[in-house]
Amino acid sequence: MTKPPVADGPGLVQQLYLTPDGQIFESCDSIFAAEHLRGQSVAVAFPVLESCWKSFFQPENADFREFALRGVHMGFPGFDGIFDFKFLKVWFGQREAIYWFVAERTAYYLRHQAEQQRRNERALCEKIVTA
Repeated sequence: MTKPPVADGPGLVQQLYLTPDGQIFESCDSIFAAEHLRGQSVAVAFPVLESCWKSFFQPENADFREFALRGVHMGFPGFDGIFDFKFLKVWFGQREAIYWFVAERTAYYLRHQAEQQRRNERALCEKIVTA
């Protein structure tokens, strides 16, 4: 079994296990309550995942092992933020499953965005002064 990824920085993390068709069967519910999603595919519940799901998690892509999405802005019931997602094909007991690791990274991405903005403004000011 592949080791779960480790979040690099403060923020909540959540681990979920999904069936190959995207239904949640295990979740620690530390970011959002997965109970209201049971019985439906996460690809339907989270539209950003729909096109990815079709491309990477279908049976015809059996050799596919992992996939990541970074900096995804999404709102969960009662919780809005920027998240990193990682999906891994794993074995859960006797069945194949998809491990979904969700890391809340809002503070990191907002800090990174502010730093980029300051750099861009400095560069623009320097260009104006030298013109």
